[in-house]
Amino acid sequence: MRTFYYRLQLPFALLLSMGLVYLVTGTVSAHSTIPAHAKVNKAIPAIGSTVSQAPTTVTVFTLENINPDPNKSNLFVYSPAGDLISQGNAKVSLTNPEEMSIAIKPDSAHPNGVYVVRWITVSALDGDPDQGAFVFTVNTGAVTTPTPVATKTASIGTMRKAVTQQSQDEEPIKRP
Repeated sequence: MRTFYYRLQLPFALLLSMGLVYLVTGTVSAHSTIPAHAKVNKAIPAIGSTVSQAPTTVTVFTLENINPDPNKSNLFVYSPAGDLISQGNAKVSLTNPEEMSIAIKPDSAHPNGVYVVRWITVSALDGDPDQGAFVFTVNTGAVTTPTPVATKTASIGTMRKAVTQQSQDEEPIKRP
């Protein structure tokens, strides 16, 4: 009788452990296909692109709906000199809550160079915060050429000055 019990114990333990592996694997793969947070996935001007004229607005598109509160979701645009050139707070579109825009005032005397766009978002769906940055280049002598979007929007080295240095007139963002 005792050997029969031990013979059943091994297959039962094997089935239980295989079931747990399938459960964990299924949960992990399900989470990897669902968009995480309100992360920026494209922008106008395009992420990493070179444009022939400095834009007057920057628009981003996210993977989830954005909380429209400017204390939670906002854009900050920095000129090639590192100055904050975004005007006021970003506005979330009423017709597309995955779209956010901000007006910018580039230096008309020196428009050429790399512009840094720093973004912060809070998902309207689950309240998860996210942040990041990307760059675009203005070259008045060049033809507009969008570049492919990379998995990372920009390197830390190119953004360090603009992202870490907040302008005197920029208020710090308060997170809940």
